[in-house]
Amino acid sequence: MSRVTPPRQLRHPPDHPKQTKRPTKTAAAEEKRFRATLTRSWQAAWRVAQYIHSQGNITVQVAPLIIRPTRSQRNGYGDAADVLYSYDLAKWLRCEVKWRQLEFTCADDYPYKTIFIDRVAKIEEAPPDIYFNVNKPMTHAAIIGIDTREHWQGPTTYFDRVKRHPVTVMECPIKLVRFVSLSDIEQIAISKEAA
Repeated sequence: MSRVTPPRQLRHPPDHPKQTKRPTKTAAAEEKRFRATLTRSWQAAWRVAQYIHSQGNITVQVAPLIIRPTRSQRNGYGDAADVLYSYDLAKWLRCEVKWRQLEFTCADDYPYKTIFIDRVAKIEEAPPDIYFNVNKPMTHAAIIGIDTREHWQGPTTYFDRVKRHPVTVMECPIKLVRFVSLSDIEQIAISKEAA
């Protein structure tokens, strides 16, 4: 006579938190890195917004910092632009800000002959009007206008050492990039009476 083994009973239903797959240490570290980088990038967006506003008679809006609850819930958490700005409040221009882990102040000390613009899929979906690539200490930015698009190179796939996966990007020759100081922004002092 053969013995029938009853089906294994789970202590918790399949959708119970104890049954869900827990992230590995690598995934947890990746999520922590993502959140830190996103927060730092948002700070760069504010520096760029200050720079644009300091150019005079320009209204600026910064996208809110909204961090996805978990990596698996990442869909729907992207933004259309980091900064919006307008000269007349009728037409708004879109600005994408990229905070780079590079030290540079100008074309002469930029370490490469081209500069990454953005992922190809993002450019094809909805290219902004202008890109600001901000250096690591957030003191300078490399500005790439959409009007340089016919000179962009790529697509090229690189292994992103920070994100740890391949990315396919477009690049702009450094000779078409304008470099600006973000440190020259006139600081506005707010008096106690005005606050």
